[in-house]
Amino acid sequence: MLGRFDPSPDWNVRAEFFAKAIAAEPNDPDVLMLHAAFWLAETGATTDAKRETARAYEIDPNSDLIVSHYLDLLSATNDVEAIESVVTAAGPDSPLYSAYWQLVMTSRMQAGDFAGARKALANVSTAFDRMKAKYPHAKLDQARDMLTRMLDSVEKKDQAALAKLANDIQADTKYGQAAAMTVLGNLEMLGLHDKARAVAEELYLNNGYRPLPGTDIEFVPQVYANGRAPLSILMAHYMAAFRTDPVAWRIFAAKGLVKYWQDSGRWPDFCGEIGLDVCKAEAEKATAAQRTN
Repeated sequence: MLGRFDPSPDWNVRAEFFAKAIAAEPNDPDVLMLHAAFWLAETGATTDAKRETARAYEIDPNSDLIVSHYLDLLSATNDVEAIESVVTAAGPDSPLYSAYWQLVMTSRMQAGDFAGARKALANVSTAFDRMKAKYPHAKLDQARDMLTRMLDSVEKKDQAALAKLANDIQADTKYGQAAAMTVLGNLEMLGLHDKARAVAEELYLNNGYRPLPGTDIEFVPQVYANGRAPLSILMAHYMAAFRTDPVAWRIFAAKGLVKYWQDSGRWPDFCGEIGLDVCKAEAEKATAAQRTN
């Protein structure tokens, strides 16, 4: 937990906490999950993070928290078939069942499998119907409509519909930084890069999107500035276009990741895709810009 929430900008400090935890409990599923999600994934070792979370899942497949993090990493590495397999195994009694099928829908949608996405959306709808009696005040019809509009607009490449959808999606930033991360991912998945960039700048560079009074549904105390908005989402495959933007590297530099990568030589997985020389050059530019500012 100290590795997850320590406010130090020095990533080596966080590394020591995680190393001690793994040394003490190398087979504890919660330790494995935290290490994978908040160290490996955050520093860009996404493949290793997925592998380690898979171990945690094998040990405790009934933990909703572990399943949720495992699905996030499967999504980050574009492992669509595995996502649906894990969701199916979770079963309809899982409290996060509808959210899991939403992930299947967006993953299928990104892959261009619109028939598969519509099947997943039907499962989301069924889950919502089951939830109505238990959560009569939840805005489930509104959520269903949003997902339907998302799928329709992407499949039809309807730019006007996408623009309107983007405005509705961005409204969720009022619920705080965790919600803003979801908004960022959704905007980038929809190909709305300019809007995604603006959210990322506000979230990571300005420490913005504090919840409005009466809407604070987050569980992380305000004092943990580095723990509220993890950087792991920026390492996901669907954020590849965003990582070519100088803003992404400004964020990596501002949060201390560039220095960690340069000092340790442990560059993120995505550098294997765009080229290590490109990553090193972008890191140098971001560091120089940081000094200037």
